[in-house]
Amino acid sequence: MRENVTLPLLLAGAREGRALDARALAGLDAVGLADRSEDRPENLSGGQRQRVAIARALINEPEVVFADEPTAALDPVTAAEVLALLRRAVDERGHTVVLVTHDPTAATWADEAVFLDRGRIAGRLDRPHEAGVREMFGALGGAGAREVPGAFGGMGVREVPGGSGGVDVRGVPGGFGGAGRSLAVTR
Repeated sequence: MRENVTLPLLLAGAREGRALDARALAGLDAVGLADRSEDRPENLSGGQRQRVAIARALINEPEVVFADEPTAALDPVTAAEVLALLRRAVDERGHTVVLVTHDPTAATWADEAVFLDRGRIAGRLDRPHEAGVREMFGALGGAGAREVPGAFGGMGVREVPGGSGGVDVRGVPGGFGGAGRSLAVTR
């Protein structure tokens, strides 16, 4: 797993060595898998594989982490562990996490939920709770709607002018602080 986690660093030009190994082990430790650093993926459970993916996604300290259905094939306990790791990335490390999910429970881990229907913003909830998310799903026709609980960390969203139903965080209060970075999520 250590090599799996270091891959983004190697692709970015880092040199193999003790410092790189130490960074990978720290990343695996952050997701509770330092003791499995030499294991192969086939020897890990689905939840452990998701945690390795989170460690790999965070190793370069990105400003934004995209998590597309990170709990889809997980049992409720493991799903909560994965969501807690993503939440800590926001609260403790200052990352923005855009979480795409159809799971109302997962949406409650976000600061804000943005609902898309046929590629258009159909609604928003600040500090979403499960009953509100379920109600919004019902209003949008259930399974046909897709929410993008994103904005862990208070990211604002708006529809992209002329876009195909995406969302944009350029210059939105609470977004990237005017850093000129943009984010689009489309269905």
